[in-house]
Parts: sequence; structure tokens; C-alpha cells
Amino acid sequence: ARPDDALIVAGDVCSEPLLFEKFFGDVVKKFKYVFYVPGNHDLWCLSEGDLASDSLTKMFRQLLVCDRLGVITHSVRFSNNVCLVPLLGWYDPSFVDGDAEDWISGFDPFCRWPDCLGDDASVAQFLASLNEASVRSVRQLENAVVLSFSHFLPRSSLFEGAG
Repeated sequence: ARPDDALIVAGDVCSEPLLFEKFFGDVVKKFKYVFYVPGNHDLWCLSEGDLASDSLTKMFRQLLVCDRLGVITHSVRFSNNVCLVPLLGWYDPSFVDGDAEDWISGFDPFCRWPDCLGDDASVAQFLASLNEASVRSVRQLENAVVLSFSHFLPRSSLFEGAG
């Protein structure tokens, strides 16, 4: 156990709801702070035991489980003026050039997004919009040290290709 430490979990924990909850139930006992953002594998809709009709519903259910267990999924400002900011995201096709476009198109077929979100670009844009309040609040702080994390690349300049 690391009772004075923080753990950042940047997604891909588990697609099975019961195992997801068990994992975080165990981890929160070992760390002072546990932070989480979902990855694509967490949002897979594969099993009959998964009651989520789509990946967006599944994500919000996971965030509720995290909240109940004490897993932090929102920005936090610590007393030493350090801010930790989890960023939701998704694969953004605009980050790639023509060489990798086929590779990233429809990136994860095991995720099912509601029809209203459409393609990967719309999913990325919607999830990025959920970060706006946190980003805005952190930008207003003077002399803050900001540490952000995401499962997905937050800027196109970080994408170096498909391998």
C-alpha cells in the first residue's frame, strides 16, 4: 500500500463492469488518491452482462462507479498549487495524414456510440467539450503547476504515426 501516493489510471482497465468495479474497489484502498479517465477498451460493449446500450452510457456508468468508490475523474487543485486534470478524449482522425487514415478510420469497432454522435471526429469533439469547464477553471489560476492526462492524444503534434 502507498497511503501517501496518487495513482493515475489512464484507461484500458477492463470492459467488464463487475471487474472494473472490483479493480477500483481494491486500488482505492492502497493509494491516497486514484485518478481515472476511460480508454477505448473500457468502453467496449461486448458482453450480455453489460447493461450499457452504447459506449457513452457505459462511460457515464463507469464515472458514477468511480464517484461512488472515491476515484477522482475531475480536476483537483492541491494546496501546493498543483492541479491534476483528467482529460476525456477519443481518436481524432484530423490528427493523422493520408498514410494512417485507413488505420484509424472507425478505430474501435467494439465501441458503439449513439447515432447522434456519428463518426470518430464527432465523438472526439463531444468528449473534448466535456473538458471545457475544467480547462477553463485551471487557466484562471495564477502560478499553478498543471498536470493533465488522457488515454488519447490531446494534440495532433503528439501523433507520430501508426507505428
